[in-house]
Amino acid sequence: MISEVFYRACWIPLFGHEKYLIEVVNRMGAKDKLTGASGCVFMLIYFGMGLFQLAAIASAFEEWTNLPFIITFIPAILLAYIPVIGVIVGIMGAVQAWGWSLTASIGLFVAPYIIGVILSTILNIILGKSKRSGVDTGSI
Repeated sequence: MISEVFYRACWIPLFGHEKYLIEVVNRMGAKDKLTGASGCVFMLIYFGMGLFQLAAIASAFEEWTNLPFIITFIPAILLAYIPVIGVIVGIMGAVQAWGWSLTASIGLFVAPYIIGVILSTILNIILGKSKRSGVDTGSI
C-alpha cells in the first residue's frame, strides 16, 4: 500500500503520466492523498539530505586519504544513504573537512529526522482521530 501511494503521489507527478495521475487522485480519499503527499515530501527530503551527506563524506574521505574527490565520491555513495552510518560519517565529514561545529553538523544531519518523526506522529494522531470519530475522510 505504501509503495502504491508513493508511486501515485510522488513518482507520477515527477516523471509524467499526468492523465493517469488525475484519474487516480480523483478516486483517492483524503487520507490516501495526505499519506501519499507526506510520503513524497519525506522521500524528497531524504534524498536531499543524502546529497549533503554524500558531499560531506566524500570531502572527509578526500581529506583523510589525500585522494582526488572523484575517487572518494564512489565509496561515499555507498555510505551516504545507509541511515545511521551515513549520518554519523556525514557529521564527522562536516566537522573535519568543512570545519563546521559539532552542533551545526548534528543540526543539519539529525534535525530533519526529528522533524519527520514529529510530523509523522501528528499526522497519525490526526488520521487516527478522524477514523475514530466517524468523520468521512473520503469527502474532504
